[in-house]
Amino acid sequence: MKNLWCFFLLLVFTSVASAQPLELSGIVACQTRGWAVLRNQTELNRFVERIPKWRMQKMQPAPLNPDPILQNPEVDFEDHVLLVVWSDNIHIIPRILKCERAGRDLQVEIAFQTPVDYRNYQAPYSHGRYLLLELDRFDGDMTL
Repeated sequence: MKNLWCFFLLLVFTSVASAQPLELSGIVACQTRGWAVLRNQTELNRFVERIPKWRMQKMQPAPLNPDPILQNPEVDFEDHVLLVVWSDNIHIIPRILKCERAGRDLQVEIAFQTPVDYRNYQAPYSHGRYLLLELDRFDGDMTL
């Protein structure tokens, strides 16, 4: 009976864990702030190419970047899309405040959390932070 109960709990926890949508964040190579909807594996691969392969740190040699997106997470592009927002500075954190369907389109409200004196912080050029969310598929446009 005890083994059956343990099996049941394991089954419940793994099904709950697999139902969680993908949400990742990290550092990305970029020139300006931006956003995109990734609708297929090719677009995801192009975005992953912009993720540094090595951890960004002053002390060298740097270890490999632990960002989970580099592990090629499985995404079912038949039923889902990936919404990505990125900033132009690693000290500016992108936030997705609201995603709302409007017919075939998706209305998104984003914000960038900026420290007051971030221009005084040292930061590598051409890199910012990204936030990636897995959403149910929509075939329209994204509007801000």
